[in-house]
Amino acid sequence: MLKDIIGHEDIKHSLRVIQNKLPSLLLFTGPKGVGKKHTALNLIDEIYKGSFTSRLDTHPDILILEPDTKVFKLELIESMKNFISETAFELDSKFVILRDADLMNKESANSCLKIFEDAPENTYFIILAESKELLIDTIRSRGLSFEFSPIKDLKKYLPELTETEVKLMGGCIGKRSTLSELGVDSLYSEVSQLLCDFKNVNYAFILDWFIAHKEIEIPLLNTLFLLASQDLAKKNKSLNTSLIFLNSCKDFKDKIPTNLRLDMHFKNMLIQNRKNLEDIETPILVKEKPVIPITTETLDPIDRINLEDNPEVKSFNFNDSVNPYLDKFIKISFSDDELVPLNNFVNKIVEAKLKEKHYQVDDGSLRKRFYTGFLGEMAVSLIFEKNTVDWAIGNSKIFNKADLSALGKNIGIKTVEWGKFPIVHKNPKRPEIINIREGNSIYVCGIASKENMEKNSTDDLILSDQLRQRNVKTGFYGFSDLKFLPKERVIQKLNR
Repeated sequence: MLKDIIGHEDIKHSLRVIQNKLPSLLLFTGPKGVGKKHTALNLIDEIYKGSFTSRLDTHPDILILEPDTKVFKLELIESMKNFISETAFELDSKFVILRDADLMNKESANSCLKIFEDAPENTYFIILAESKELLIDTIRSRGLSFEFSPIKDLKKYLPELTETEVKLMGGCIGKRSTLSELGVDSLYSEVSQLLCDFKNVNYAFILDWFIAHKEIEIPLLNTLFLLASQDLAKKNKSLNTSLIFLNSCKDFKDKIPTNLRLDMHFKNMLIQNRKNLEDIETPILVKEKPVIPITTETLDPIDRINLEDNPEVKSFNFNDSVNPYLDKFIKISFSDDELVPLNNFVNKIVEAKLKEKHYQVDDGSLRKRFYTGFLGEMAVSLIFEKNTVDWAIGNSKIFNKADLSALGKNIGIKTVEWGKFPIVHKNPKRPEIINIREGNSIYVCGIASKENMEKNSTDDLILSDQLRQRNVKTGFYGFSDLKFLPKERVIQKLNR
């Protein structure tokens, strides 16, 4: 009965309204395990007032078709044709439920559409699909559609669920039995420990671990690694490993619907991640330079410009204008050990950039600027629980893209040292997240809109004649107008 379905209140109400005048074709879409099949069977049970509750799955007048491969084969369509051609055995109607109908190819879909058109009276079809867009237009337009969304607050309905189960279910209650059988809490702990030890285990150990867990579905295994890496990153634990897996697991998740050899590709991902971790943690031998006392006279001209770029002006005092907002900033701190790969990477990138003509004049402050910038990007990555940092050295031309393009957001990131004024572009192209670096910590201040940057910028903050002549950058002081990031650190909650 519909009352036995957890959540989906709007859909249950609509189905009760139409149950006495049911359309011949219904289309239920939504993620796997969200309750589409369960709702379809309980709708039929509702129509017959609960007379067949105990045997809906095996009732002779209800046919449930489900592909056993990644393709909805024509043989299944033929079995549906034979089923509806026979007289109903016990009910006054016949019902066909087609699971994973979005796996139909064009030939199967057209054959199915022909059956829908020629079906006898009192024959009803309920199509279940994860993606409505993958169905052909003529099927989509023919049926009445209901979109099933993951259930929020599962614990309200099932308080006995553990936090790990809630995360892995993702609002899809149909996954519960599988997760319980696997004992996902202990499995999650095992994955977390593997990530913590990842840089110290050899390749043979990784392969043996994967083989020992081959009975676990790859999409679930990928989600376990994704959640574990997110939680470790929030705690600033095993940061390099966490960031690598955050990125690779997200990419792998996007490939799942189209990949037929998931086991092979997931195993290769584990091996590649181990290699990537090894590469970024390999120390680079840098020749020690003699320590020279820093005075104004010994500074490189570019470093002197860098100091002069941040004056105190009458209209703006950094401490008075920034300190009042510290409680609204999100502070991310890194340990010295976690910054070893960043040091190595910045050394590499400076070495490469000095080969580019327009960087050769900037030797004095080049490393400091890259280090501060990438540190700010790492902090933002932790907040948004996704690796947005481009660790490729590449060519300067590719750095014109938005820093959060990996999240599908046209937003940049500007990071400066504590006590200095943020420098932003004149005529800004996109909003910017303003960060302040203080030692090994980053204050993520908030988002400055384009209008905010244009309103709160002044050339008075830039004393360098070279920067003035280039006429591309200016100083920014609009902390009072920032859109502060939510403490929950969830990008979906940002109201733009």
